Amino acid sequence: MNDNAETKPITPCLWFDGDGEDAARFYCDLFPDARIVAATPVAVDFEIAGQPFVSLNGGPQYSPNPSISFRYVCSDEEEQQRLTAGLAAGGQVLSERADVFWPQDSVWVQDRWGVAWYLLVDASAREAQRIVPVLHFGGDQRDRMDEALELYACLFPRIRPGDSNGAQRYAALERKGQQCLLMELPGPKTFDFDEGVSLTVYCETQEEIDRYWRTLSTGGQEQMCGWLRDRFGVAWQILPSILPEILSDHDTAQKASEALMEMKKINIEQLIRAGKGYA
Repeated sequence: MNDNAETKPITPCLWFDGDGEDAARFYCDLFPDARIVAATPVAVDFEIAGQPFVSLNGGPQYSPNPSISFRYVCSDEEEQQRLTAGLAAGGQVLSERADVFWPQDSVWVQDRWGVAWYLLVDASAREAQRIVPVLHFGGDQRDRMDEALELYACLFPRIRPGDSNGAQRYAALERKGQQCLLMELPGPKTFDFDEGVSLTVYCETQEEIDRYWRTLSTGGQEQMCGWLRDRFGVAWQILPSILPEILSDHDTAQKASEALMEMKKINIEQLIRAGKGYA
């Protein structure tokens, strides 16, 4: 495996109905150490505390929900209160004491677009990854977390399973320093994984694309343009790292885009050839 490919973080993609840039700019104004990286009418790349995100103007079909939430480590209680107020405006506080999930007092808040955030103050975690995706397994999927850990081992070579906070189980996965958490959610299931929040994996080689696609799509659903849903319903995009370059090149963008729209699993060689007019 090309080691450079795994240095690019898995990137959450948030689905919006035309207001993706408004949302990205809102987050960048609200969170410290946040910035817009690039913007087009279709998608906005932005970062919060070094974690890349994409806001996608995909239309009305989907919207974010708390099935995948984002844990954010605040510098102090004042920052936690400020972020809670900002995110809850037009949204809602899901839990004012979310320490059923964490040893520390924290707040679980869903913003006006449906994106959910865990805001906690934890001095021991301030030097680590400040934003961590959290995948919730609840309801009829609550007993499938171990199965998910086995599946996601293809992406996250380091797994620390079996941690608990009382009756609550959660596990940490790590990929080149980037963490992701899986958590059993107590109570009845109130939301499902879908394309409202997807996770993008950038690959350097066709071998990587083939391996991730084969593993994650087994028992799930293959979709167009590198999208798939795994057996638990989690939406993934398996994309070549060269794709942004191809689609931003005036000489290759149109033909490559046309070829991309015909693909499910992306074939890098075919995409490059199409962009050059050889398809």
